[in-house]
Amino acid sequence: MTVSIWYRQIIDRIHMSISLGKSPQLYGVLIGQLTGMKDIQSDLVPKGKITVSAKKYVTRLGYYPADKKRKIAELEMGSTKSGHMYFRLGLYPSKFMPGEFVIFREHLELLFQMPYDVLFQQARVSYLELAADSLTYKLGSFIPFRSRINHSKIWKLNGVPHGTLWLGSLLSKLKFSCYNKGKQLMDTGCAEHEVVRTRIEARLRHVGMTAA
Repeated sequence: MTVSIWYRQIIDRIHMSISLGKSPQLYGVLIGQLTGMKDIQSDLVPKGKITVSAKKYVTRLGYYPADKKRKIAELEMGSTKSGHMYFRLGLYPSKFMPGEFVIFREHLELLFQMPYDVLFQQARVSYLELAADSLTYKLGSFIPFRSRINHSKIWKLNGVPHGTLWLGSLLSKLKFSCYNKGKQLMDTGCAEHEVVRTRIEARLRHVGMTAA
């Protein structure tokens, strides 16, 4: 009898969005808070870092609590072309270490004057990744197939297969991916040796449900 071993993860990534209406003043204040967090990053995350990147319609903050590679949260302030403004909180629960989320939550509430419970109750989930890892089956053991899906591919770079298997198009509300998580952990320095760990992810866009 063959034994299959799975390392299950409920949520690998989640985006929660809340509308800010069309208030340029509020938008400007929150943008100032984002850059303010970066200015005092040595106090907030002494062993990590805070990054801020700004484009025409969006400003993003990356939160790295204990080192400069492991991001556990992302804050985004954005505005659509029609002037609709929003705040988005992105979390990576699978990367949390003990106590880190509690500290991040305190920073979020202190600098934005927005209780996390209020955000959690009022925000809408705009993106969700659900993942499960197989510790038995290697990449290539799975065939991309799903009823009524006619778009699947294996990602290549300069003609060389990198192994990521996609099921569903970029515009699909539900898309699956399958890749070598063991190799990714080794390449990023999170593991010393590559082991069999094949990740299967379901990526959902425009979910629309409340975070609560």
